[in-house]
Amino acid sequence: MPSKAEKIVTESGSTLYTQGEGYVFAVKPVNDGQLRIRIKQPSDPYNAKIYWLCNIHFEKGLPPNRYFDSDEVKQFAEKYVQPYRYPSSL
Repeated sequence: MPSKAEKIVTESGSTLYTQGEGYVFAVKPVNDGQLRIRIKQPSDPYNAKIYWLCNIHFEKGLPPNRYFDSDEVKQFAEKYVQPYRYPSSL
């Protein structure tokens, strides 16, 4: 698991769902739903050495509806992902 991804999962109190070489899936219960967090390395080998990708969506309801632009996602990203952004992209 990449160290940045590990910090995001542990610091946010998320539950590790699955992991492999270059990717991590985690789940965090919030409000009446859950955040699904996917952290992975880009497929390009050069970029994989420099940065990683974080995809977060909020699932709510049965069947789950996905919300990528919700307060839950924004708050999670600001608190747990933003501090680990690659410095040149700020």
